[in-house]
Formats: sequence, structure tokens, C-alpha cells
Amino acid sequence: MAARALTGTRGALHELDETELERLARVAERRLAARPLAATGPHLRERRAGRGVEFLEFRAWAPGEDPRDIDWRASARTGRLQLRRYRDEASSDVFLCLDRSASMGVGDGAKWHLALQLVASLGYVLLATGNRVALLAFSDDIDAVDPLGRGRARYSRLLSRLETLVPPRAGGGSCLESCARQLPAGASALVVSDFLAPDHLRRGLDALAARGGAVRALQVIELDELPLELGAEDRVVLRDVESGERVQARAGHLLDARAQTRLTDMKRALAAHCRSRGIALSTHPAGETWRDAVLRHLGATAGLQSGAVPGA
Repeated sequence: MAARALTGTRGALHELDETELERLARVAERRLAARPLAATGPHLRERRAGRGVEFLEFRAWAPGEDPRDIDWRASARTGRLQLRRYRDEASSDVFLCLDRSASMGVGDGAKWHLALQLVASLGYVLLATGNRVALLAFSDDIDAVDPLGRGRARYSRLLSRLETLVPPRAGGGSCLESCARQLPAGASALVVSDFLAPDHLRRGLDALAARGGAVRALQVIELDELPLELGAEDRVVLRDVESGERVQARAGHLLDARAQTRLTDMKRALAAHCRSRGIALSTHPAGETWRDAVLRHLGATAGLQSGAVPGA
């Protein structure tokens, strides 16, 4: 499933590399197979040969994998050891929930840039490990829907849909509950957002978890999330890009410290909520590479399954 080259403002997707995506898919498969999810709903794990009900594909065997899963006829035809993989009851329907609210587009666009890359790369990983994937872009409500699908054609369609999405300059909010209303029972969800909402999208996360599948969350943030406007007499105006609300304050070097303290408190509250709900959470600065971000989230997922604290 090769990543397509894009230009202009959607060049974020051009940076995705097929070779790296395939490596990440194998890492994801092995980590999740080593630590099966405890969720009772559909979830990810390795589709082992002979254990499933529907043939999925052949793929190259790698050292460390069970040699009993090798398909010797396919290996003889290709000259390389091949695994026969099946899709079984453990395969998920996974909904990629992308926050398209105004706060996702603040600053130089680095946050939105990384968010697009995370949705595309994790979509690739999920498809490569045998899952069906859908896209839900949300703000005040659902802004875009791309239905469930599987395979190479589904990944190409996902990229094409992501190309069209841009956050508004102002207005709107982040209603993650609207995504939960789209999920069938047992479906899993993966949320990419800055979680900059009064309740940090906790109600939405709970609504997704109530559908019975696994929920994973990736928080993408800028170091300075409060847009400032200069005012008269050494004052500044703090403006919420989603609600449009403005609050005046005196300028001073304590302002940044207070903003960072508030952001830190929000991150801690979100992490505690996710930990209590069994939701794998990772936090990513906007300047992080998409590859490192995906690996770090996979580490958070594995840590949650082994009993460690989720998040980064």
C-alpha cells in the first residue's frame, strides 16, 4: 500500500514512506500479539495461520515468528519463507476519529500536519494487520465520513479524503460524542485530537468506550496553545479560536508559566481519566516525526496491556 505524493498545503502526507509504514505494521502486529488486549469487544492481535476463518494474505516470515505458521507451498513458489494469514473473530472495525476543530489549525500548522500523518499512518497499520477502517472527521458535529473498508483501495481512499480536510480558522468546537453515535456495537476507535475542550473530551471518550471496543487516544499539542493578541497599555487579549471568547490580562513573564501550568494540569487530568478507563493515551508535540509518534503510541498501547501507566 504505497503512500501517495501530495503537494501544497497537503504535503504532510507526501512525507509518509511505504517502507517505513510496512515496518511499523510489523512492529504493531508483534507487540499486540505479544500482549493481547483484555477488552471484551473486537480488538487487534496477530492473525495466526490455521486459527482463523477467512484467508487474508501471504506475508514474508521474520526471525522469531512461529515456524509452524509457515506455508511451505507458497514459500517454494516464491523462494522466500511465507506466512499464510487469516482474518478471524479478533479483527476489528476501527473508526479513525480526527478532530477538525479550529484549535487543530493554530500556529504554523505543525499540529494539523502531524495529526494528518498520524491518521494516515495508523490507518495503514490497521489495514495491514487485517482490520476494516473508517474515517470520521469531527468538530461541532461530524464533518466528514468515509465508510469502513479493507485493503489497498481503502488506504488510497483514506489519503484522498484526508487531502480535502482543513480546520476552520475560527469557530466550532470538539464534540467527540458525535463520533460515538456513528459506531456500531463492538467497534473500536482511535482518536487524534489536541483535547483542548472544557472536559478534555472525556465524555466523548466514555461514549466511545461504551460501544464495547478498544479506544486509543493520541494528543497532539503545540508548546504554546494560547493565541495572544497585543492590547493597549501593556495588556494582552487571550482569544479562544473555537468559541471566539476574549479575556484581557496584564502582560508579564508569569503569563506563559501560568498557561503552561494549565496545559500540564489538563494533560494530567486526561491521562488519569484514560488510565481509569483502560484507554491507551500518548501525547505528541507538534514537531515530532510521524514515525516516532506512531512507535510511541504503540509503546503506550503495549504498556497499558502489561499494566503500566498509559501516556507519554
